[in-house]
Amino acid sequence: MDRQNAITPFPHRQGQLAELEHAFNLIYDRTILQQLQEYRWTGRPGYPLSALWRAYVASFVLNLPHTNALIRLLEDNVQLRNFCGFGDQLPHRTTFNRFISRLSHHSDLVESCLTRLTCRLKQIIPNLGHEVAIDSTAVRSHSNGNRKHGASDPEATWGVKHSARSRDKEQTEYFYGYKVHMVADANHDIPLAQIVTTGSRNDSPVLPDLMKHAQKYMPWLKPKVAIADRGYDALSNHKFLDDAGIYAIIHLRKQSKDGPLHFGIYDTQGRPHCMGNQPMQYVKTNKKEGHLYRCHPQGCKLKNSKAGAITHCDGWSWEQPESNLRIISRIPRSTRTWKRLYTKRQSIERVFKGQKESRRLEAHCVRGMRKITLHCLMSTLAFQVTALNNRLQGIKEEANWMVRRIA
Repeated sequence: MDRQNAITPFPHRQGQLAELEHAFNLIYDRTILQQLQEYRWTGRPGYPLSALWRAYVASFVLNLPHTNALIRLLEDNVQLRNFCGFGDQLPHRTTFNRFISRLSHHSDLVESCLTRLTCRLKQIIPNLGHEVAIDSTAVRSHSNGNRKHGASDPEATWGVKHSARSRDKEQTEYFYGYKVHMVADANHDIPLAQIVTTGSRNDSPVLPDLMKHAQKYMPWLKPKVAIADRGYDALSNHKFLDDAGIYAIIHLRKQSKDGPLHFGIYDTQGRPHCMGNQPMQYVKTNKKEGHLYRCHPQGCKLKNSKAGAITHCDGWSWEQPESNLRIISRIPRSTRTWKRLYTKRQSIERVFKGQKESRRLEAHCVRGMRKITLHCLMSTLAFQVTALNNRLQGIKEEANWMVRRIA
């Protein structure tokens, strides 16, 4: 039996061919193909660039681990091969590698394509970007950082991340590779912008650059709230967001012994301590005077104590956020509003999970900052295509549909 005619069903699930067709229609970019065409100034005619581009996009939509898996799938499936635009002859893996290498020099064009998809989502979802979540995730390099004679990817660096699988008591795990710093919509689980750095780069200093990068490509992005974990807890970040008119919902990191939390001035929720060394209760907020806190009715033993007709604890305190934006945030940490907003930080975790499990964020065989940046952009692009396609079809589920549930 002929092998090409024997294998006809499309792999994985029946609707992926239609999903690929919508993906190609949404991200077809003539500028990218024209830019790559300039490399072909001599030699015999090669494979169509549009076919290579379609196959490369298909590898992310189909979550294929590497180029060899893509070539095997093209060999086994006539539908996909014809859909991409290949004939009977398929390109060698080195052809795909050259295509990826050349495309990595034009990651800005891929990012522009991603921005256009996000702007189309903005037209469908008017409140997109009103509340954003910021975080980073590790992308391991296809290289061994422990080699005695040097790693094959010298641009990658060692980094540390929190992992429940770690044997360390603090749940920290070391990795050799890069980091993807991302800002995503906290209500719809949609990525907005990203920056790729080496693994050793600290998260906190990247926040201003990440927000500026996002607003450079999307001037309409003016969030009201920015949510991040304690890795971004720095006074500079609070001031940057406050100057931009953004409420910072950032968890407090552990303080040193010389900090105000250890001196009994404030607790971990930003509440001031009264003279009896008890956390005070939040009452209300006044734009001119700040946040009003009162002593707990039964928690302070000095409140009603008097010596020489002098009250040891007056029981009231006005706290100005401008005095310390890091601890006394614009939205008090002890309120339900702050806690409700901080729970939305899980949205970006769902985005990372969807990209890693269904859009091959960690499945690659490339090295170097340039190629890793392209790979991460393509993973986000494939994620964004599915989000836009579902919205155009009236499906309002968020990013948790990226990872299919198993009954």
